[in-house]
Formats: sequence, C-alpha cells, structure tokens
Amino acid sequence: MRKIILAVLVASIFVVSCGKKNDPTPLTANFEVQVTGEAPNAKISLVNKSISATSYEWTFGEGASINSSEDETPEGITVDKSGDFQVTLIAKSGSNQEQSTQTISITGNSAIVTYTDIALSQNLRDQTIGRFFSTSEGKVYLNSEVNATTGPLIDVAYHGFSTFNFFESPDNLLTNTIPGAVTTIPGTTNTKIKKFQSGFSVTDFDGMTGDQLLKDLTVESDGNTIGSLNFPLTVIFENSKGKKGVIKL
Repeated sequence: MRKIILAVLVASIFVVSCGKKNDPTPLTANFEVQVTGEAPNAKISLVNKSISATSYEWTFGEGASINSSEDETPEGITVDKSGDFQVTLIAKSGSNQEQSTQTISITGNSAIVTYTDIALSQNLRDQTIGRFFSTSEGKVYLNSEVNATTGPLIDVAYHGFSTFNFFESPDNLLTNTIPGAVTTIPGTTNTKIKKFQSGFSVTDFDGMTGDQLLKDLTVESDGNTIGSLNFPLTVIFENSKGKKGVIKL
C-alpha cells in the first residue's frame, strides 16, 4: 500500500513541475484610460494593466501635450482637441511585443492658434518685410531666409500690385523676372487657397472660440485676386497636412 501511495505522489509532483515549465504567462498589452474635463483643457489618466512586459511605448493622438512616451504609466497628459482621440500602447518583452489601441471621445472645443498684426510685403524683393508665412512657426520669412530648411514650413505666399492682392500656394508662385525676387521655394508643399467669396464672414472670424467652424470648411483653390476696396474680408486655406485656417484682412 505504501508503494502505491508513493508512486501516485511522485507522479503528481512530476505533472505539476512540467506545467510550470511549459505554461509561461503570455505577454499582454492592456490599459485603462479615463478623461477628466473638456478640451482644450481635457486631462487623461492612464492605468497600465499589461502583463509580463519589461518596457513600454506609448503614442498619443493629435492634440495631446506629448506625442509619445516610454514611461510605464505616463502622467500629466492634456488634450486640447475635441473629437475622437487614440491612445496606443506597445508592451515589449525581449524580442516579443503586443499592441493595444483605444479610441476615446474628447468633448468640448478644440484650441485654435491665432496670430495677429502680421505684416506682409507686396514688394517681391523687399528685404525688410517678408511675404512668406508659416502657420506652424507663426513667422514671416524674408526672401533671404527662404531655403531648403524653411521652405517646407511655408504655407502661404503673398503678392500684390496696384490695387490687387494675391495669396499663393508656396509651390505655385507667380512667374516673374524681377531681380532679387524668389520664384521657387525648395521643399515646399501645396496649399489650397480660396480668396473670393470664401463663405467665412468677418463676424464668424471675430467670434471663433474653437475650431468647429474651421472643421466644416471646404477649401478649393480659386485663383482669384482680392481688390483693395473689399476690406475687411477673409481668405480661407488648407495646407498639405490638412490644417485649415482663415486670414482676416
């Protein structure tokens, strides 16, 4: 009887031991996300619930105060844009990795960037006032500052003569032969610009607090000029990254 009990006991130990070696806890990417408040001051809190991970890679959607993080649980993240917002986590262990993405809804209004009192020159070769503007940098570039580094940053070019004014896509400047004038911008992209009867009123512009009106814009280039007697008015545009904007003149 003792031999039978011993044989069963040894067999049981052997089975349990094999289970531990061949059944490791699988790598899992998992997290919870909670939103507090509304855009443009929404805050997101994260709880990392991943299993068997040794490192982490987070990426956050447009409007977040940070683009990415390798912290186990990033903190202090704010979102200034309303609408659908994505959070992606890649959990890693050695050469293995697992990914989890969640889409959450941010309520409120999206923040807008406003630049005021921007001076643009009509003179094609003006070296004191520029005619090339970057919405991402909030800067006007002189002719002498246009190069392969600044070119991709430029969204709109300005040109005027007599009583007419133009806003041009930086990749489609008016052809001219004036010495000292910039005729091409290296590395630039296309911007759609609607200059006549934009459908966006000065009252709309003055009353903007969020980007909802900009979201609803449909921008198609019209190639028109602006008469000097039509002010105040608005010009709408959409750059190559899909960012929409309004210029009030």
